[in-house]
Amino acid sequence: MLDLYELEQFVAFAELGTLSRVAEKFHISTPSITRSMQHLEESFGVSLFSRGKNRIELNDTGRFTVEYARKLLADARQTVDQIQAFDTRRKTIMIRSCAPAPLWKLLPKVNYSATSYQSI
Repeated sequence: MLDLYELEQFVAFAELGTLSRVAEKFHISTPSITRSMQHLEESFGVSLFSRGKNRIELNDTGRFTVEYARKLLADARQTVDQIQAFDTRRKTIMIRSCAPAPLWKLLPKVNYSATSYQSI
């Protein structure tokens, strides 16, 4: 199963170019990043990198994979946003009034946020 955190690290590698920069960005060790990249390769069942002595870079399959990883991460973020928005809508009560007088007595009885209060 794919790990979104590993995909984030993979995309960061494509942007930053080195494992040490990725490790710095995510505040973890370089060996941890290396293991994450190896795990991704195992998950996909393909090689994503060209490795040389003290050098690693994306191969063609890796560059292709980065584009799909970006889309998947964007979809995951959008999914979380939509679920949170749905939950917020379920817990929100809209009170509208043309005149403020009815609201004087009602609003103190309702727990509301000043930022969500609108008078029309």
